[in-house]
Amino acid sequence: MQSLGKIAELDLERSFADAEPALQKQSPPKEKARQAPQSREASLAPAAKPAPSIGEDFTALDAATQGNPQSAITIFSNTASAFSLALLESGHLLLFRDAWYDDQRWVQGLLLDQQAFIDNSIQQVFQQSNLSHFTNLVVAFNGNVLRILPAMGYQRYALGYSSLSVQDVSGTLILQTALSSPLTELELIFSARHLPDGPGGAIITWASLILMLLLISIFTLLYRFGVRQIRMLQQQQNFIASVSHELKTPLTSIRMFSEMLKEGWATPAKQQEYYHFIADESDRLSRLITNVLQLARMERQELKLDIKPCPVNQLIELLRSRLESQVAATEFTLCFSHEDFDNNEQIQVDTDAMMQILMNLVDNSLKFAKQASNKQLDLHIRNNNAQLEIVLRDYGPGIPDQERKRIFDLFYRIGNELTRSAQGTGIGLALVQQLVSVMGGSIEIQQPDQGAAFCIRFPML
Repeated sequence: MQSLGKIAELDLERSFADAEPALQKQSPPKEKARQAPQSREASLAPAAKPAPSIGEDFTALDAATQGNPQSAITIFSNTASAFSLALLESGHLLLFRDAWYDDQRWVQGLLLDQQAFIDNSIQQVFQQSNLSHFTNLVVAFNGNVLRILPAMGYQRYALGYSSLSVQDVSGTLILQTALSSPLTELELIFSARHLPDGPGGAIITWASLILMLLLISIFTLLYRFGVRQIRMLQQQQNFIASVSHELKTPLTSIRMFSEMLKEGWATPAKQQEYYHFIADESDRLSRLITNVLQLARMERQELKLDIKPCPVNQLIELLRSRLESQVAATEFTLCFSHEDFDNNEQIQVDTDAMMQILMNLVDNSLKFAKQASNKQLDLHIRNNNAQLEIVLRDYGPGIPDQERKRIFDLFYRIGNELTRSAQGTGIGLALVQQLVSVMGGSIEIQQPDQGAAFCIRFPML
């Protein structure tokens, strides 16, 4: 009979089995029983008659009645040895014993089909147990592997039992034990590629995963919070430096021209020019201080606007007067256009806040389009689907796509501190967006072929 291999060839880790004395390999009750016959002829060779176990001498009749007190009648004499298990060359299992009857030796035995015996007595019980889900079972006879019963999960990959050998069995030895008499020559070897979780293992696993995810989430939040705080601190430092510069520049100019006028160094023609320059720088300084104060109020949620209905025609005239004077002191021209509106068409806004919004947008365009070849600003006001739409466009370099999402962030300025050509505090556009939002409007950036355009919309009453 072809063998699948030897027990000694199994690649199994014995640390688990050695750690539990109760799982140690069980020794058969009798060493003699482990020494199975190697052949049928040797197994069935004549043996010495064992001591009688059945057939004691019985006194059948009383000596007084028979007249011979010493005579005895023997009814029968019968003895039998213990069963032994042998493996035949054909692969069959032979369970046999010697029986002595009336001084004659008889051999009693049972021939077992190995396949049917293992299928019905071992495999069926094994597959009905939970062990079959994660353990392999090796059935061996006197160190020779007869059958390998793989775990349920492994059966999906195995082509069949005949395709398995001792090289396919690896992992941890769980239990190696012999069957009880008279099948002590048969050994069962349980092994597992991985041990399953014990009671409550699934709860511990899920709890560990949840705890790990929680720790990762907390760490991520703390990291993002720290990065945000560092970025905010850096922006605030840049803001302080920018505000200092923005305050110092107009103050220096005002002081210089005031001293020139005071000392009488300017001609009458230049005096009017210096007066206009001082007024423009004062307006610029006033707008900067107003923006900072407005931002501080909004941060403390103390901003109070006087929002009320305002005729569109009145608002247009206010914007025209204020913005034309703002642009007049520069080398830019303002092209102001609008549709015709009825006197009863109104929007609900704070007129001072509207002035501040448009003046901040014009300031932004003047700074970033300073190097443009076409020094022109276009302001158009129209009625678009019951919304007042105000579009301010310049012909400067425009706004890069990657910067458009952050252009309204507080303290954010395009470029870095070393390469930035346009000055500013980084609060003008952030303040514009917040004022527009408070008054119930919306603002978006449009990207024409040249330059940039800001579109503000307010619902009309």
